Formats: sequence, C-alpha cells, structure tokens
Amino acid sequence: MNHRNSSWLCGSGLWGLTLLANPVWAQSVQVDSSGLTSLGSCGPDCTTVESGLSLGNSLFHSFQEFSLAPGSTVRFIDPGVRHIFSRVTGSHVSSLNGTLAVAGGNANLILLNPNGIVFGSMARLGIGGSFLATTANAIELVNGDRFSANINTALPSQLVRVDPSALLFNQLADQTSDPTTGLIDVQEDGFLSASPMANLLLAGRRVRVDSILRTAGGRLVLGATTEGRVESQVSASNSRDLQLAFGPSRQMGNVFLNSASLTALNGAIAIHGNQVDINDSTLAAPAFGGQSSVTISAEDAIALRNSPINNAVFIGSGGITLQAGRSVSLEASSATSSTLSNNNGGTIAINTGSLSLSGGSSLTSNTRGLGDAGG
Repeated sequence: MNHRNSSWLCGSGLWGLTLLANPVWAQSVQVDSSGLTSLGSCGPDCTTVESGLSLGNSLFHSFQEFSLAPGSTVRFIDPGVRHIFSRVTGSHVSSLNGTLAVAGGNANLILLNPNGIVFGSMARLGIGGSFLATTANAIELVNGDRFSANINTALPSQLVRVDPSALLFNQLADQTSDPTTGLIDVQEDGFLSASPMANLLLAGRRVRVDSILRTAGGRLVLGATTEGRVESQVSASNSRDLQLAFGPSRQMGNVFLNSASLTALNGAIAIHGNQVDINDSTLAAPAFGGQSSVTISAEDAIALRNSPINNAVFIGSGGITLQAGRSVSLEASSATSSTLSNNNGGTIAINTGSLSLSGGSSLTSNTRGLGDAGG
C-alpha cells in the first residue's frame, strides 16, 4: 500500500507530506566555497569524498548539495579518524537513494543538513562505525567550538580530541513555514542497517519512518526536537558507540512510524518526541546475551495502532519503557517482555497521565524458565 500521498495527523492539525511524495532522485554531490572537500571517482556512478579538514581525531567535509541517485555510491575516505563530519551549507534537502559508505576505516559518519534528509527505497549504508543523520543547525564539539551549516561561521580550531557534545537546533524564524523543513524521512521499502556493534541515529525536527531499520549489538535511536540541545557523547570503551541523549524539553518534534520494522538484536531501540505515533509497525529488541530494551518517551502522547513491541531475552536481561506526559494508548497492539531462560522476566514500565488499551491490546511480562516474571 502506498501511503506517501496521505496526510500525517500530528498535534492539532493535518500535516500534509505531499511535497515529499515523489522526490527527484538526482545525483548532486557538490562541494561549497569553503575549500574543505574535493571529489574523485571510484568507477561508474561512484564518487569518492577526499581531502577534508583534519583536526585531531576527526575529519570535516562541506558540501553545497549532497544527494544520491538510485544505484549510485558515495564513499568517504577514512584516513584513520574517529569521526567524519559532513555538512550541507546550501538550501536543498539531501535526497539519498544510493549507497553511503566509508572506505578505509571504521569512522563514525555524521551528515548534517538543516533543510531535511530523505532516504529512498534504494538507500543503503556501508559504514563500519555509527551513522548519525541530523537536521540540526550545528554540532557542538567538546571544547565548545561549533561545526555549523552556516558557511560564514568560523570552523573548529585545532584540537587533539574532537568528539561531538551536542546537536544544536535553532528556533525557526517562521514556525508556519514549510512543515517539511528539517524532516528526516525514511521512505517505503527502504532498508537501513548499521554495522555490528555500531549505532543508527536519526535526529531531526520531525522524523518519519516507513521502512526497515536494523542494528546488531548497537542502538537504534529516533528523536525529534524543534529547538534546543540534544546531548551527544562517545563511549570511552568503544569509539563507534556514538550516543544521543534527548532530555526533557518543551520543544520536542513529532515522530511517526507507518508500516515500519525496527529491530535491535542484542541492543536497544529508543524513540523520543513530542507525539510518537506508531501505526502498522513492529518494534523488536531480542537478546541472545547481554541487555536489550525498547524505550519510547513523549512529552505529550504515545499512540500505537496495530503495532506489537517485543523484547524477548534468551540470555541476559531486558525491558520495555513507555513514558508520556499526557497519555499512552494501545489499539490492537501489544507490549511483551519475556525471558526464555532462568533469569527473571523482563519489565514493562509505563509512566503517564492516562493509559488506554483497546481492541484486544495487552501488556505482558513473563518468563519461561525458573526466574520470576517481571512487572
């Protein structure tokens, strides 16, 4: 079923997404006037991203436009750094319908475009480290410097350690302007998968997912905020473990899942927004050792329709958390946290002003071994 021409019910009104219903999947990778980046060729329909500003453990690239046509590949050359930062300083959305890759190492790749980022059905990732796509206006670094999408902003200074510390979302001058500005949209029939032990992170003003997202041993994070800071850090023990923390805020954006499939094997799924609306979708965090979890937090409301959440733990521990300021509603949906070993059953924690279950919805925590069922 094609859902692209339907409207998205968000908040108090209808938000039409017809502007992104049929994006033009054209190849347009153009460097900007900053002089940071050069482009090369790795074969037919294959572009290499070279040079860049090297600071400490990171590499910085800058583009006027950054879009991938179907079947094309863009490879960022990793000279042995921890992070590759890339920004779009022009005014166009990044429409990605090819393969985005990092060659030569396992650097984390960060793509910054405040205009918006759209992933098509042929979009794929070939990245050894974590991948962060964000429509923030700038990325703050550990020393307070910023890597901004505004080309007139000063570039970061020489540092030994250049890790991201926060994503910065500016307040839009006109809140009634194009509602697709800053949208991250993973369209139907797509498939985005992180490398083992790495994370897949999507942080926009709004986030919509209609496709398949996968991680194994890592984190799958979707978050939306319209203004303010999203904290970021890198694990001291694993440089590929790039993390985001969406703290309490009155400026969260909306997250919408429709016919989506999210799976984090031996890992975690986390969704953060103002309203989180999940329709005809599945969320699964199975564990065959270690910990796994599913967390959904909303400033306002969480709504699940015909959407199961499963946290099955064969060895290890797990749990499901649903937290919303106003309400949590399940319609023909379920949340099941189960342990298939002798450990205690997983937990289901719900913190909200109002809880509603309808259409045969259920909350189940159990164990099939000798442990105690969770609560």
